[in-house]
Amino acid sequence: GLACELVIPDEAEEFGFTEGAFKKQFARNPYAVSFATPDTTFILVTTHIDFGNEDTERLPELRGIARWMQSWAADANRWHHNFLVLGDFNLDRVGNKLYDAFVETGLEVPFVLQAHPRTIYGRQDDPTGSSYHDQIAWFSKGKSKLMDLELAGGGICEIWGRLLTDIGLTKGSFAARISDHNPLWVEFRLPA
Repeated sequence: GLACELVIPDEAEEFGFTEGAFKKQFARNPYAVSFATPDTTFILVTTHIDFGNEDTERLPELRGIARWMQSWAADANRWHHNFLVLGDFNLDRVGNKLYDAFVETGLEVPFVLQAHPRTIYGRQDDPTGSSYHDQIAWFSKGKSKLMDLELAGGGICEIWGRLLTDIGLTKGSFAARISDHNPLWVEFRLPA
């Protein structure tokens, strides 16, 4: 299958990047891999959007990559690919301009993930009080629509209090050694 690093193409303006942006590239280049079953191909793209200034750095990069992914997914769909986007998008919850830019192309975050705290600092009883940066999303409508898959479940893997428990780390020390992000997961069922 596919395993590659993604770079901004010469046609960057078409996706909302400024002229000459492809010379700068992403703050952290996205990666893509594909997996195949006898009937379906999956393309996973992981990215980490720059945490810089919301208006001048984050928003243009987030909007640009969402548009580029929409275009690629619509094209890839002709060959029966399922296209999923995951990573740290450095955005906030529903109703925020960064989240709106992320979903304006048709990307959808499954409901099953929306109530989970994304970091070790979040609380299960108040997931909205913490970062919402990490996402797993896909296109569910139009030419880019995920095909032949049904969402079976999803959630987080809580890592704080489960790893390195024998060495007495604070959350800050744990975050520096491993991560302050709880890994997200989703599970799909293939058609019978």
